[in-house]
Amino acid sequence: MRKTIVICGLIMLASLLVLGVDSSKKSPGRILTKGDVMRLVKQEGFFCKCYDWNREFCNPEGGYKNDFKADMLSGNAVVIDRASGLMWHQGGSFKSLRFNDVGGWIDELNRTGYAGYKDWRLPTLKEAATLLENAPMNGNLYIDPLFSTEQGWIWSSDICSSSGGWVVTFAGGTIGMPKYGLFYVRPVRSF
Repeated sequence: MRKTIVICGLIMLASLLVLGVDSSKKSPGRILTKGDVMRLVKQEGFFCKCYDWNREFCNPEGGYKNDFKADMLSGNAVVIDRASGLMWHQGGSFKSLRFNDVGGWIDELNRTGYAGYKDWRLPTLKEAATLLENAPMNGNLYIDPLFSTEQGWIWSSDICSSSGGWVVTFAGGTIGMPKYGLFYVRPVRSF
């Protein structure tokens, strides 16, 4: 267990250096073990579909109650969740990215002031898990139909993998550790 935490800590440090995260200006993700994710899913009541590989932290009875509203701000599509106090990019990246490339993509989004804001960031696992629905609602995706179907799985800022952060998969209705390193970005900001 201690070896896993040390390895994850080194991975997080390396990722933050590559991403250029200035901890005084941005809140980097936390190191989360499988046990941490299990507690998070159970305590928050998040949905996570059960498969053989994720039995430790699946929760088929879970389900976060959102209060979504779609909006157009400065010509850009967003989804506001009044329940969580979060504003989401309606879509996100149009291609999957390596974890180390996420910071550059979000920096560009902030540089251009998407929806009139310059404080977009990668969601924590807790924030990303609020998007999981307990049944397919958007085609075959476990996410509200207000969101784009392009992003079937997204990165979170919370880390414990050689490939980067924990991921939320709307295509499968799960939370998981990546086995490979290309996922989409769905930025978020607090409002």
